[in-house]
Amino acid sequence: MSEEQVFIHTVIKNRLPQLFKHLGTNASPTSPLVGYLIGNKINHKYYILNFMKYLSKDESEFDIFTKVMIPKGLEIIGIYTTLNSTSNENIKEELPTFLSNNFPHLLSFNNDIIILIGNDLQLLKYKNKQIIEMNNIKELNDIKIIGDLTDLNKQQKDEDLSFLIGRTNLTIKLSTNNNLNNMKEEIDLWLNQLNNNSSILFKYQNKIVNFDENLTEILPKQLNNENDYSFLQPSASTVGGDWNGKAKKKKNLPKQTLGEFLKQQQGSMSSTSSNNNSLKMNDANKILTFEMFVQSFNSNQNGSTITINNENHNQLVLYLDSIAYSSNKNNELLKLLINGIKDQLEYIKKYLLTTTNKEIRFYSFLPKDYLHIFTCCYPFHNNENILLEQTENYLIKIREEYHKRLYFSLKQSFIRINQSLVFNNNLNKKYKKLLNVHLYVGYPTTIKRNNNDNSIKSLHLIKGDYLYSHYCQDKFDDSGWGCAYRSLQTLISHAQFYFNLNHLNLPTHEEIQKCLVECGDKKKSFINSTQWIGAFENSLVMEKWCGVQCKVLYVNSGEEMNSYARQIANHFDTNGSPIMIGGGVLAYTMLGIDFDEMTGEVSYLILDPHFTGSINSDDYLEDIISGGWCSWKTREQVFKNGVFYNLCMPQLTLNSV
Repeated sequence: MSEEQVFIHTVIKNRLPQLFKHLGTNASPTSPLVGYLIGNKINHKYYILNFMKYLSKDESEFDIFTKVMIPKGLEIIGIYTTLNSTSNENIKEELPTFLSNNFPHLLSFNNDIIILIGNDLQLLKYKNKQIIEMNNIKELNDIKIIGDLTDLNKQQKDEDLSFLIGRTNLTIKLSTNNNLNNMKEEIDLWLNQLNNNSSILFKYQNKIVNFDENLTEILPKQLNNENDYSFLQPSASTVGGDWNGKAKKKKNLPKQTLGEFLKQQQGSMSSTSSNNNSLKMNDANKILTFEMFVQSFNSNQNGSTITINNENHNQLVLYLDSIAYSSNKNNELLKLLINGIKDQLEYIKKYLLTTTNKEIRFYSFLPKDYLHIFTCCYPFHNNENILLEQTENYLIKIREEYHKRLYFSLKQSFIRINQSLVFNNNLNKKYKKLLNVHLYVGYPTTIKRNNNDNSIKSLHLIKGDYLYSHYCQDKFDDSGWGCAYRSLQTLISHAQFYFNLNHLNLPTHEEIQKCLVECGDKKKSFINSTQWIGAFENSLVMEKWCGVQCKVLYVNSGEEMNSYARQIANHFDTNGSPIMIGGGVLAYTMLGIDFDEMTGEVSYLILDPHFTGSINSDDYLEDIISGGWCSWKTREQVFKNGVFYNLCMPQLTLNSV
């Protein structure tokens, strides 16, 4: 019999002691820090890939991990704790009672678990009510995701831990005219169908996949390396002011750009956090997305959506979405996906089945640098008397609980609906936009004139990456009315880069309009219209779309704008987010301010969404810079006397989940 081995991913090995150090001081011998170790066991090898905090000893809490959050193929393989004792022998004596008191549902589910104790990650094993000492943990540096035959061939040579990742979804409509017992019986009928493989059909890229088929046979030879978004990044020489002779043909191209100036002053372009790592094809692109069809009773079939015949509108719609990780390269993946759908149905039946719910949806998430996908369940009420604000407060409470389980900060949003994964057979937006265009403008005249080491202190700029959205992009002509929509897209792109999302999800004009209708700000007739929006509407969409609260600064007249210079400078220093400007019939985006406190002189770095040029043009960037579409402007050039202005200022540092 082979000796059992335990591997822990490097990220988890580093984070877990940090957690103990940070939170363990609040723990006591009678109330130690405890939680679950997530991973899988392959033959005689345990792989620790994550840890999660459990919030109670209740069965419902255990079920939310095993039936909702953890993808099939991964499981709870052990526990971690700060439990302290005077000796190893005392720990061995105390642990069985400690485990039975704190993890009764886990022990009934799995009687063979590993245990990590304290900052030094002491390794023990619990099996058949006995505590066994194990050898030191080995480190795991990487997890390979197999998305094509190239990945598969590399894995077979490297012998690293690797997975096929699958995803499928199923939509079921239940009548809420029936009582709860009838609804449970209806779910039981679905569960029976899902237990019968002959009733289920899977398709992958329009090809029927059999249960006994080796899934490696359907893998493409090589995936397309195109990202969820693509954008123009001019060469480093352009950042340095080398326009390849075009400066002779076009006026107003700077000899030295702001990007080059910042590089000289600070040693790097600290105003932007762009790095190639965030632009690589992510694991979400390698997920095998299967359509699932179920031969059902009295049902209509539409794609992968199964609906029970029901003429009334009193329905509870279940949007089930299953993720599975398979280290076995055969038909195990499809079985795991079915188990995921079944577990979600069972969880709904057990805890969420009410006649007041309108929808129950499952969403999958993969924040940047997180080691595996996880799923969250959000129920939506069907009670018209419940205000939108109350519904949002209810969802905030649910998100806060997920954040606590995942050890996510309560000051930053990670699991909003629009931060969920976008799969390759679903909405897959492509963005051909310019990244960080302000780095290619010149630097302000005050700095040129002063030309001293302290002049850099007057600069207060956007921090992080963003995309330049303007008129007529995305094959959509919004000339004359869409400037605020485009400015909003720029603000949202910055927020999503800030939150380190694995993909961008910028709303279209129609999606922005639908969002405002859902918020109760607009009537349904607003959708697909060409009506303008302003700073207030943008603040509503920022909150709903990506969980960012905004401050709206009201300025009575453009001639007063310079009096707010210190406040605007403080915004860029603390939040670093772009500002949408709405005034009169125009909207702009502010990317920075140059404020000389000695003289009171102010200039504004303005990104103009009214530009209509094509990114396919050879002179696209040069036209933007030479035309002043991104440039430093005086107060008089932007803010007109007698016109009031509203500034939408995203508050990225505010508490928000």
